[in-house]
Amino acid sequence: MLGRISSESHDRAALAAHQAGWSTLVVPDGLDAASDSAHPERVELLDLGSVQALLNTVAQIRDLSAVIDLGHPEHPDPVIESGLLASDSSLVFTDCVFLPGDDDLPGDDADGGARWFGLLQSRDERPRCESTAQVWLAFGPNDDYRGSLREALGVVADAGIDLQHLRSQPEPHGPHHFFTSFFCPSSSVLDALTTELDSRGVAHRTLAVLPGAEFLPHPAAIAPTWGA
Repeated sequence: MLGRISSESHDRAALAAHQAGWSTLVVPDGLDAASDSAHPERVELLDLGSVQALLNTVAQIRDLSAVIDLGHPEHPDPVIESGLLASDSSLVFTDCVFLPGDDDLPGDDADGGARWFGLLQSRDERPRCESTAQVWLAFGPNDDYRGSLREALGVVADAGIDLQHLRSQPEPHGPHHFFTSFFCPSSSVLDALTTELDSRGVAHRTLAVLPGAEFLPHPAAIAPTWGA
């Protein structure tokens, strides 16, 4: 079964599921599936309510997955990042697909609806990336002290990983935690990184393992204007 949040266009999410092969399509009589490019109305997605309600439901029902606008594989949506880290630890994005704009579908916005959608699932173990993948990893040092972030980032650098995304957020009664996104060549590299974080007492959680070598188009760039 597949679900979506209430605010997401059913047709857009269904088309993403179709294009990525996340659903088994039921082809009406007399229609040739091989020649039919896109009929999202044939993919029924359950309305699971708000983002938080969706996260809770997917965590409780193991044969239910969800199709969610995740921002960009290299630059995650902060609302999705935060909601995911605050939810059940079994939840993880396991795949993604880019959906070009189509102004004929309801719910498309000013950019024509071009967006990245992710497949959210509940997994007992972290997905394996036997080849290249984009990984979202959240981590939190045990204590906030001068140099704590530098130490954790040193572990990342020593693993040969170049971060594409880094964001911090405070915890209610403890140190800050950090969200990262990076290109990972294999599961062995990710295993080595998380093992080293464990050895240093740094809490961590993998939020996404998205197979792929390059995710085009890249996130929107800006031209900074720095002070004198």
